[in-house]
Amino acid sequence: MNKKLLLAIGLIPLVIILAIVFNNRNAPSSATDSKRQLSELQSIEEGFMEAEVFINAQAPIKIDDQTRLEKALAGPGDMITYFYTLTTVTIEEMDSAAVLENIKPKLLSNLCNNAEMQPVLQAGAKIVYVYSDKNSEDVGRIEVVAADCQALS
Repeated sequence: MNKKLLLAIGLIPLVIILAIVFNNRNAPSSATDSKRQLSELQSIEEGFMEAEVFINAQAPIKIDDQTRLEKALAGPGDMITYFYTLTTVTIEEMDSAAVLENIKPKLLSNLCNNAEMQPVLQAGAKIVYVYSDKNSEDVGRIEVVAADCQALS
């Protein structure tokens, strides 16, 4: 993956972590575990909404010669979806399953080895990557949750 994609993946956790820290700092110290968990999930949702606004203000973002980030969509709940276009190929020119199988290990490595993402994923967040070809035809999607990172260990 190139530096722009790593930057995009890296900035989002930073926004989320800042939101979590801010909310936890303002939470009363006598809050119960369930209230803290609810606050954490709300913070993740808010962080994802902030990331959506941040990314969409700059989109489309050329990741490399073959990939463009079109937009981000926060929600529902503690989920964020990134929409990418594979700019040089059509669905007829590729094996969609093979393309996704090639991309997924790289995504997992970047997310699961990112210290800022660990608490976000452990709190139940889901990160979804949706890919389309140059004609906007659906190539497929990759969903990442904490269990995917645990499977790498």
